[in-house]
Amino acid sequence: MKIGIFQLNGCTKCRNEIINLIGNPELIVRNVKDYEEETDVKLIWCTDEYNLPSSIDIAIFSGYATSENLHCLQEIRKIANQVFTFGSCATDGGIFGLAYQKGIEIFPISKIISVDQEIRGCLASGDHLLALLKDYNQFQSEKLCEKCPRESTCSFLEEIVHQIDLQELDEKQCFNDVGYTCSGYIANNCQERCIDFGTPCRGCNPFIDDSSIRMLGMMGTLMGQMDVATEASSKGATDKLADEEDEISSAYSDVVGTFFRFTLANSPIPPGKIPSSGNIIADIMVGRPIEELPLITGMMGGKSFISMTIDILDAYEKGIKLELDNELKTIREQLLELEKKYKLACENMDPNLYAESTENIRKLAGNMNLSNLYFGGMKIKLDSFKNFDNFRAHPIPIQEGTYTSSSKNVTFTLDSRGIITNWESKNYEL
Repeated sequence: MKIGIFQLNGCTKCRNEIINLIGNPELIVRNVKDYEEETDVKLIWCTDEYNLPSSIDIAIFSGYATSENLHCLQEIRKIANQVFTFGSCATDGGIFGLAYQKGIEIFPISKIISVDQEIRGCLASGDHLLALLKDYNQFQSEKLCEKCPRESTCSFLEEIVHQIDLQELDEKQCFNDVGYTCSGYIANNCQERCIDFGTPCRGCNPFIDDSSIRMLGMMGTLMGQMDVATEASSKGATDKLADEEDEISSAYSDVVGTFFRFTLANSPIPPGKIPSSGNIIADIMVGRPIEELPLITGMMGGKSFISMTIDILDAYEKGIKLELDNELKTIREQLLELEKKYKLACENMDPNLYAESTENIRKLAGNMNLSNLYFGGMKIKLDSFKNFDNFRAHPIPIQEGTYTSSSKNVTFTLDSRGIITNWESKNYEL
């Protein structure tokens, strides 16, 4: 079987996950730009400079597409018997698709060429992909809510909350029941399971079409206030729900980021009208609430997902003078060292080092999305923690101002509601 692995735009984290497959004797991936006939599996950057064979059994794509990839995708589709998309960026536009709110052109691959199999997730599952490569119909998805230990009552909500103290929540109580929005209602079970680390699901692996709109409708129903005008504009809008403010949009500081975090570019909503800054990372971050930033960078930070996340935490902690426990400082230093090993594993296509580094990252951060990290501490006690009560995460105060990390790599400004109004960062390695 000839398999081509193609990286498009954005974060390479899903592509890096495919490194796990190298340990399988049936698959060999080599880090080259050109596909050679005698090699079974090759890694190829999808650009205009490529040499393709006469045929490929399966083409696997990660990353989001733009119009610049149009010719490349069409040519590969001609020679590929099957096309798989791997990860939320490839299937739905992913977190980078939030820049669609600023009118940036981002496409799921299925909007350009036909796709035979979509493997959603942020991070997507290498085990899922491997199962499909071995047996096209083998992998069976499970709904997240059916596997979640928390029990939803679907009662009407009295309020929407943006932060929560996990100590005050029963371990069996559904996040949605207290107004802490969790998209597990529309999501498949996944390997990262952010819900296990005190973080509500944002729906990176939905099991239904138009999942974001359906989730938005469900929360509106639970609030008993689904008052969304249909005459927002002749072309629609992603920046607001209606000309008149309604109960659901006023309850959420970021409707787009809450419900469309992974699917905005694949939704029926047209591009937004907010001007682009010219920097896609800034376009993603501006408009997001401060409490959401660590999870966003933990997912889309590529090879720098740890350092980018810790820089954000450090900037705000330093600005609001939040004291850190020594064990927490040590954990973060260990994570930064693990990021170096992770980068080395990705650069050398080393499956053993990749497995070792990611396993240890999970031991400290919960998962590869760093869902357990938060300002001032960690959300859930893990086996590797000793004095957890000293660095247990709590809701943070919202303070207007400009914040810069100790590394000087990140600077952002918050308004009085805790919304990012300006973002500057150095070029992290994605």
